[in-house]
Amino acid sequence: MFAPWVALVVAAAPNFSVDGGLPLAQVRDVIDWHAGEINACLSGTRRGSVRYRFGVEADGRVKRIAFIESQKTEAARVTCVGTALEKWRFPATDAGTALEWNFSMSSFDAGVATDEELGPNDLEPRWVDDATVCYETLDEEQPQGRLTLELVVGGSGAVVETTVSDTSPSVAATKLADCLSSRALSWSLATGSLRHVRTNWVFAATESRAKLLFVPSAPAREIISTQQPTLAPSGGGLEKDVIMAVLRRASPHIRYCYGLALQAGPHGGKVSVAFRIGPDGHVAASEVAEDTLEYPPTNACMLQVIDRLEFPHPHGGGSVNVTFPWIFKAAGED
Repeated sequence: MFAPWVALVVAAAPNFSVDGGLPLAQVRDVIDWHAGEINACLSGTRRGSVRYRFGVEADGRVKRIAFIESQKTEAARVTCVGTALEKWRFPATDAGTALEWNFSMSSFDAGVATDEELGPNDLEPRWVDDATVCYETLDEEQPQGRLTLELVVGGSGAVVETTVSDTSPSVAATKLADCLSSRALSWSLATGSLRHVRTNWVFAATESRAKLLFVPSAPAREIISTQQPTLAPSGGGLEKDVIMAVLRRASPHIRYCYGLALQAGPHGGKVSVAFRIGPDGHVAASEVAEDTLEYPPTNACMLQVIDRLEFPHPHGGGSVNVTFPWIFKAAGED
């Protein structure tokens, strides 16, 4: 009776354990995406498996890998799985995670992801904020150019892998791609099937003395803002950085407004909006102060976006007058 009891316990042992910051669904997403690598290591074995214990740091890097056991698997195949595992990246979390996983031939293939390209209106405001931080904290001179960031999104919605597929030479010479790739591992999209998503970004300015502002773009259009807002406090005040943070979060909506103009034909221009932030942080009034785009539906759309913005309460209980210029450029314009 002893031997069958031991066999029953071994058979009932779980094939994995997860302890720490990563939820099981996100762990599965990463392993499913890399299943093709595991299958390649174990190809030709019959019911072969390899059990590893490893840690995932808060930044998603795999550390402290320890081989536990294998079943019907040669040493070279065990090493193959471990070597692949060392290069994996998991979503970033607030705390590290300890995992033990039994890797075996999987029914998943690394090619199951569907390809799609996100336009500027599909990008989350947080992504824009993260990219802005990467850009503005560069040690070297801030570059102008393009960057294509490819994301693998798991069934849980979390980004589980990032790849930079194309960059301008000036951007490639900086740490911008590494910073954006790292931050992207904390992003998420709507849940669904495992898929491959491509995003396009542009970093640009048209005035040498203007502070460069990061703006995402799609191949069909670029929207470039090159100037800081001008502030005229009236009994109160807000820091420019605070105002800029709110305006950046509104960027996807402003891009939608410009898209209305592009439907009438590819052209660019400048639209400056003057608005007043009331004591409660809401926009009390707004108007178009300058317009060279000359497309009324875009102006009306932008005013609606501005009117819905919410800012922190100005210091001193007064109001703040702001004029902010947006410079729009159709793709291909200098």
